[in-house]
Amino acid sequence: MNKESQTMPKSQKTRNLSFHEYVKDVESSMRPSLGFSAKHKKSFPLWRQDVRKKVTELFGDMPTRKVAPRVKVIEQRSVGSYIRRKIVFDVESNFSIPAYLLIPKGLKKNRSAPAILALHGHGRGKRDICRIDTDPRVLQQFIRPLRYDYAHRFANDGYVVLAPDARGFGEISDLTCTEMYTTMTLLGKTVVGIRVWDAMRAVDVLVSQPEVDPKRLGCTGLSWGGTHTMYTTLTDKRIKTACVSGYFSDIKDVLIDYPQCPCQYLPGLRKFVDFPDIMGAIAPRPLLIQNGDIDALYCVEIVQEEFKKVAEIYKAARASDKVALDLFYGAHEYNYETAVEWFRRWL
Repeated sequence: MNKESQTMPKSQKTRNLSFHEYVKDVESSMRPSLGFSAKHKKSFPLWRQDVRKKVTELFGDMPTRKVAPRVKVIEQRSVGSYIRRKIVFDVESNFSIPAYLLIPKGLKKNRSAPAILALHGHGRGKRDICRIDTDPRVLQQFIRPLRYDYAHRFANDGYVVLAPDARGFGEISDLTCTEMYTTMTLLGKTVVGIRVWDAMRAVDVLVSQPEVDPKRLGCTGLSWGGTHTMYTTLTDKRIKTACVSGYFSDIKDVLIDYPQCPCQYLPGLRKFVDFPDIMGAIAPRPLLIQNGDIDALYCVEIVQEEFKKVAEIYKAARASDKVALDLFYGAHEYNYETAVEWFRRWL
């Protein structure tokens, strides 16, 4: 026994050598400074503005100006009830995004059709949500387990749909999410931020289509597509309603206790808000949140408890009828039937 241990007071707290315990301690003692509370009920618009401003700041450095999209059609095919165009458009002076534009047949160019920005999750990018591959083995491996072909199904149901690749996926996957995250962090940017910027530029392209009514625009996605939908809808007021699928709980449950891909993280986010605050700040625009009740990525009890907070915020915005939780029997998958009912109601 050394001299230090001989003289250490018995009342002194045991030293902690577990970083995991340290993280839990820091998280549990932190109260988001912009978290919704009773004091915000009478000042909801100001609170919403503060949340949107802070989250936008956390996106990091964004492009300083928009560029002309210069949309180019690469190919066009007839796919059952709709026309599928492969396009590419510019989002920055030095970067472009490939996408599929799905236009139901028979639409008139009178700006009357509803439209949906369909955002994919982790995987092979836009091709799966558009059901590009029809080989039974591909369908069984990549699409059926997630009920992932929602862009294809919305087009069949009469919606103009734009499905872009997010940076790091599909045709623009020359760097992994981890490589993008570390590099962007060094450059003062974030993966979330640049992808939201791209989604907003996709909205520019979508509302420019002669068939599309710009006042009838929805946004949806599964998994990372749900993350993408959440942040894009918060940021872009042109989106009138959204369905966030397979991405809701609190930050502790989703990103701390069960670590995810680095592309899901915004540095410093938990200091200011939690996910119910971000979802709530979308109010009074209609919002559907979907979670499978056997989704291994989320604790269903936490999902239900955190949704109560979202509902409270929507109540403060006098929009209680415009938010819903679809807690369906299923795993990590998209519940198309409920989603399309939601968009039919609000678009």
